[in-house]
Amino acid sequence: MRAVAIEVSVESSAGGFILPNDRVDVIVSIEAGNADDGSKKVFTRTLLQNIRVLAVGQTSQMSAVVLADCGKREFALRMLSTMYQSTDDPRVREDIATSIKGYQALEEIDILKQALAAYSVRYGSPPQSLALLVRTVRPVESATGARIRINASGQPVDPNGEPYVYDPSTGDITTNPDSIVLPKVVMRRYEKQSRSN
Repeated sequence: MRAVAIEVSVESSAGGFILPNDRVDVIVSIEAGNADDGSKKVFTRTLLQNIRVLAVGQTSQMSAVVLADCGKREFALRMLSTMYQSTDDPRVREDIATSIKGYQALEEIDILKQALAAYSVRYGSPPQSLALLVRTVRPVESATGARIRINASGQPVDPNGEPYVYDPSTGDITTNPDSIVLPKVVMRRYEKQSRSN
C-alpha cells in the first residue's frame, strides 16, 4: 500500500464534502514563467484517477490522505501511525487505531505461519493447536518488531487480546472477525499468496 498526504484548501476540495472512502482524482496545476519576458502559463495535469481517500484532517487546511494499492504493510503502518499522532479527533483516532491493529495482526499471522512451517518440518504434521505451536517452536520477532502475545492459557492472541483462529486441517490462521477485521485489500493479496504456497 502507498499513501500520500496532500494539503488542499477547503475551497479547492469540494467545499469540505470529501470524506474517508470517497474516490477522487488528483490534479496538479503548475504555474511556469518565462524569465525573459515575464509571461506565465498554467499547466494542469491529472496525476491519479479514482483514488480512495483514507482520512480527512480538520485543521486550518484540509489534509486528504489518498491510497494506492502496492502491498507495503510497513509503509501503511507508518502512515497510519503518523495520521494517528497528527489528529485530535477521537473518532478518527479510534478508526485509525482499529486499522493499525489489523495490520499488526497480519504481521503476527506471518510470524505464526513461519513457526507453523518449522513445526511441520520438524514433526511431519501441523500441531493440533496454536498453544502447542508456541510451546514447541518459539516464534521469533519480525523485522518490523511485531511479536506474538500469549494469554494466560498459552494461546497466541491478536492485538485486542482475542485468541487467533486456527484450522489444523488446513493450517489457516486468522483473526476472530468480532475482534479484528483484517485489511481487505491486503487480505485479498495475502490470501492469494497463501494459496500459491
